[in-house]
Amino acid sequence: MEVCQRLLRQVSRLPLPAGVHEQVTGEISAILSNAATARERLFAGHAESNAFGHVVQAAQYLNELAERLMKAGIGERDDGIVQTLVASSRQLHDEIGGGYSPTRS
Repeated sequence: MEVCQRLLRQVSRLPLPAGVHEQVTGEISAILSNAATARERLFAGHAESNAFGHVVQAAQYLNELAERLMKAGIGERDDGIVQTLVASSRQLHDEIGGGYSPTRS
């Protein structure tokens, strides 16, 4: 959750084309909301809550969002919003003890 909160703060300061800021913020907020729900279920003792799987899914989603933005011509892998999303995905992978492996290079 901290990764997504930090990412939202960073995104708010990035210069993005019209509509992109809202799209990216909305998608990251959805990840954050899902993480909060999963955490509440886990703390409530629901065994079906898979925290590890949720983190992996969030990391993959951030990487996919970065890929979609690059395809739309918004940033490069080593710059701006794309770099921020990829770095956040990498951090989530690292936090669960996995190596970083993007879907595309």
